[in-house]
Amino acid sequence: MGPLTHSERPIRWGVIGAGGVAHGFATGLGSLPDARIVAVTSRRPSSARAFATRFGPMQVHHGVDELVRDPLVDVVYVATPNHRHVHDTLSSLRHDKAVLCEKPFTLDAEQTHAVVDEARRRGVFCMEAMWMRFTPAIGRAAQLIASGAIGEVRTLHADFSVRAPLDPASRLFDPAMGGGALLDLGVYPLSLADMLLGPATVAGARVVMGPTRVDEHVAVVTTHGDDRLAVSTASLRAVGHNDAVVGGTGGSLRICGPICRPTRLVWSTCPDEPVTRADDHPTPGRRGRRHAALVRRIRARARVERVPLRGNGYEGEALEVMRCLRAGLAESPGMPLDATLRTMEVLDAVRAHTRT
Repeated sequence: MGPLTHSERPIRWGVIGAGGVAHGFATGLGSLPDARIVAVTSRRPSSARAFATRFGPMQVHHGVDELVRDPLVDVVYVATPNHRHVHDTLSSLRHDKAVLCEKPFTLDAEQTHAVVDEARRRGVFCMEAMWMRFTPAIGRAAQLIASGAIGEVRTLHADFSVRAPLDPASRLFDPAMGGGALLDLGVYPLSLADMLLGPATVAGARVVMGPTRVDEHVAVVTTHGDDRLAVSTASLRAVGHNDAVVGGTGGSLRICGPICRPTRLVWSTCPDEPVTRADDHPTPGRRGRRHAALVRRIRARARVERVPLRGNGYEGEALEVMRCLRAGLAESPGMPLDATLRTMEVLDAVRAHTRT
């Protein structure tokens, strides 16, 4: 498909999968006047028909092969369970359909390489659906960091934890379907670390396995270059703060949760003068009072920015896909395939660490 101009018809989407994520995406897409869903398919035909009734009119296809052959479909949104991503994305690419594939992009780096190689060989647009990266709040956070608002970035603490009911039949708790906290939730803080701190090396990791043999809690320490460090946590069975805090040499920036679709930032700068001087020889009590005073002054400088979403949060990634298609781009500068590859390699390294 060649580039589309703004004066042309709306971009036409086909959706593979009709579960909750697909419903959320379709709702977000509804806020964009130049987008239209024209086709859907699902493992359960009844789910596809219900989806079409809610978001239609559209064609209900009997299987992935039929949908990717539909000449009316410009771009495919893959919203199937994790273990299906590689098959459904490759099927779309092999029929020259642009693809937006839900995270985690695939189950491992080997599968991701296969998809990336196919997309690049064919010159067909492909992008991981990391909606977090295309929210206004994350864009504003990146802008503040690039401007030096908090000095040189040195640390990141990020969490994405929810308490899901334990259900062995759920894809979240089924190892055969790519379940577990790392793939479904940990990918967010790890992708954010790559975005804000650069490529990562796994320095340590721990997981807690649940009764269905998927990781229910995970903690990862990554280094980024010689002077930056990130701590990422995720859980399927505990409620976390779901924030991300970026620490810089001149202040800090809190991205207030939920990390996947934040709408508020709190950032503060640090006074230029140090807490103590070398010739002060402070007593423990004086040191504590100085520290408390410094904390009060930092908090007094805190600035709160509310950065609302246009819709429910999914519209940002859809806008990026459509912008790239109209510009004739095969990859998104905001979510390049190399970044997806790096994050998947980190996920593989985490699993290697936790097996030892």
